[in-house]
Amino acid sequence: MKLHTLLDLGGYARPALGEDPEICGISADSRTTEPGDLFVCIPGHTADGCQFAAEAAQKGAAALAGEIPEELLEIGKELPFVQVPEARKALAALSAAFYGFPSEKLTLWGVTGTNGKTTVSYMIRSICEHGGKACGLLGTISYQVGNLKHKASRTTPEAHTLQKIFAGLFDQGIRHCVMEASSHGLELGRTDFTAFKVGIFTNLTQDHLDFHKTFENYYQAKKKLFRRSMRLCLVNRDDPAGLRLSRELSEDGYPVRTYGLVGQGEEPPDFAGEILFFNDEGTGVLLYRKGFAPEPLYIPIPGIYNVYNGLAAAAACLSEGFSMRQIRRGLQEMGPVPGRFERIDGPLGQRIIVDYAHTPDALARTLDTARSFTKGRLICVFGCGGERDAEKRPVMGQEAGKRADICILTDDNPRREPSLTILRQIEEGIRKTNCAFEKIPDRRAAIARALELWKSGDTILVAGRGHETEQIIGTEEISFDDRQVVRELLYND
Repeated sequence: MKLHTLLDLGGYARPALGEDPEICGISADSRTTEPGDLFVCIPGHTADGCQFAAEAAQKGAAALAGEIPEELLEIGKELPFVQVPEARKALAALSAAFYGFPSEKLTLWGVTGTNGKTTVSYMIRSICEHGGKACGLLGTISYQVGNLKHKASRTTPEAHTLQKIFAGLFDQGIRHCVMEASSHGLELGRTDFTAFKVGIFTNLTQDHLDFHKTFENYYQAKKKLFRRSMRLCLVNRDDPAGLRLSRELSEDGYPVRTYGLVGQGEEPPDFAGEILFFNDEGTGVLLYRKGFAPEPLYIPIPGIYNVYNGLAAAAACLSEGFSMRQIRRGLQEMGPVPGRFERIDGPLGQRIIVDYAHTPDALARTLDTARSFTKGRLICVFGCGGERDAEKRPVMGQEAGKRADICILTDDNPRREPSLTILRQIEEGIRKTNCAFEKIPDRRAAIARALELWKSGDTILVAGRGHETEQIIGTEEISFDDRQVVRELLYND
């Protein structure tokens, strides 16, 4: 595609003078720039993309776009340059234009919220597959495009990567996709010029305040998903932020439907679930919706929060024409979600749960679920990430201390922050409870200690990292998978 054609399609003015080179791709990272790319200089937290324009040029970039005036851009060789007011918005617009606005050709579900995004996404994908529809999946764990599966570098990819994935789905004949929309991705414009058909809001609890600074900013970032053109905004009415969101969106004329549990609010939600039974393997639910007889559902992951996830997935798929039979089968036969209440049983009857819970609310709900079927003691191994939202550390300590019998505080991903500093901040909260605790920074040793403390009837929860397979210590990433370590300690040591 010619540069001038791309600018026309993306809504940007052509440079007054200059060449009109052929553009072969869009790039925002000089390390991966290829010959013929349009390199967009994105301002970052620690560096500006303009600093890497020369490297992109050396890699063969055909043109550049950025916010600074051309005369201030030193690239070492002359290339066509497009000055734009907002580089991130330009990256999204030009990427969508380059790939032919592919999201408009898909049934695209976007899932946002603090907790539950991954589980809801996996549920929707399973329902699609059991309904005979191939479905792409983009989120925290991986990006899955047809038979190709890539490890996720971030929950929501950068705009040029995202649009390329959408185009790849369409080229493979895949017309459905579900993706997690993180608050970072929404705030930084990665999902701009993406046409969602259905937006799903799960809940909002404390997280990422190191980035958003205030809870209100965090809420407004999540709300950005629903300002895209879409057929349906599907919102958890039982969550306080969800109730607010549903009212605000309705007032602004957006198509809103709600989901929740029977008897939890002043008015019944559009999709209401009534819990029939629950155990350590899942929950039976009766789904009510206006104009239809109640329908039974089985959610094959324990916990009330997973009932909400199942209701969200069912409502989202019903809105796009899937039958209750397909939804029931998709939920019942879905495989485990990696690192989401993933159970590992030991040779002596040990029961260990590995879960990604890394916020106060998620940790509390996961512990409550584990407590509901634990006859003995509840032992919790967890930590908090370094260089991330320090305010939540004592809160997580207090929430864990209220619910567990023993807590073992350990490293999560400490990054460049001293482990003991993080653990002391968690300790501030746990000391407000009567919970016994130990501090063991080495995560493998902490898990081993929990197994050593285990007695018949106890449950061990290893929380915080879930599906992650690398631990970040300093600037180094070392191989560490909680699930693998648990199995090694159970069966090899």
